[in-house]
Amino acid sequence: SIFFKMFMRGCEKRMGRFVMQDKALDILILVEVLKNYRRESQESEVSPSRRRNIKFFAAYMGTSMSGALRGGEGFMMERSELVANIVKGKDDKLPHVIMPLMGRFKSETGERNTMFLLAGTTASGIRNRELLEDVVEILVQEGLSKSPGPAYCDSKGKAMSYKEMNAEFHSALRKVQKERPDLIPDDVEVEEVYNIYRSLRRGATSRATELGYDGAVIDMNNRWRKVQLSKGARPAFKMRELYVELKLVLPSLLRFSSNL
Repeated sequence: SIFFKMFMRGCEKRMGRFVMQDKALDILILVEVLKNYRRESQESEVSPSRRRNIKFFAAYMGTSMSGALRGGEGFMMERSELVANIVKGKDDKLPHVIMPLMGRFKSETGERNTMFLLAGTTASGIRNRELLEDVVEILVQEGLSKSPGPAYCDSKGKAMSYKEMNAEFHSALRKVQKERPDLIPDDVEVEEVYNIYRSLRRGATSRATELGYDGAVIDMNNRWRKVQLSKGARPAFKMRELYVELKLVLPSLLRFSSNL
């Protein structure tokens, strides 16, 4: 309301504004998180539901870091196209995996698909193909592979919540903090400085800066956002048509994720 806007403006003039940005996640911390998940998933006493969630959490965090995705963008991965395209790029001379992102889900009126290609395994050891193959295996077992919808979902196909993913992110980081204080010092308040909304993306861009990526490499990795922001101005291509198009610039597309 007008009154509320005026009230907030008065508060800012009198008290100022303090903004706490999400801290960039060191890629070494994420690698440790993924190692812990892999170890936990192999333990016999872990319940099936926990093992299922572990694989979803690991895939979300690994691919979000590899692709420099913001928190909500990782949830845009669509399950039916993920399953249909999982084999593509496996035996390519530049091994990669397809992460299909949707501006809106498929319907009888057409498709608005965005193909996001990631290196099968990054230089730091994030196994994107293995992570997404685990998700596909679960979706197929639960009979969700044919129905359009979010890939990160419960057994009934309902999307996992941002709050749930963020809580698991904090839990995983606290475990690393306990075991590896050299990576996350004891005095760091994990919940205050790290969040999935920007920590993974900031971590990826910080790593890219450290590796000396030029603007062209970063822009190529972010090209899919321009398609999403066009709000339908671009024709609605089928997935196979998009893939053929992207294969022509595959080395440039994979340069960002492969070297992380």
